[in-house]
Amino acid sequence: MIINWKFEPNINLTPQMRIGKSGENQNFRFKFIKVYQREINKIIKIAFEHSPIKEVYFLTDYQFGPEKGHKKTIKLIEFWSQHDKEGLEWNVLYKLK
Repeated sequence: MIINWKFEPNINLTPQMRIGKSGENQNFRFKFIKVYQREINKIIKIAFEHSPIKEVYFLTDYQFGPEKGHKKTIKLIEFWSQHDKEGLEWNVLYKLK
C-alpha cells in the first residue's frame, strides 16, 4: 500500500529486457506514495543513527522487476532526489551514505 503502482516512466525495452520465463522485466522503477515518504525517511534516519559505520542498506527486491539486480552506492539526499525525479530502480541494493 506504500507503492505508487501507477508510476512507471516510459522505458524503451530492448528484446533482451522483455518479459522472461519467470515474469521478470515488467517494471523497472517505482515511487512511494507521497504520504508515506516522510515516514520511510524517518525509518532510514533511525537506521543511520544506530549504524556504527553510518551506512544503511535499502533493498528494492521485486519479482517482476529487472531480471538482474545490482548494487548502487548513493547519498541519502541523492536517493530521494532520484526517487522524486525518475523513480527508484527495482532489484537494487542501495548502499546509503
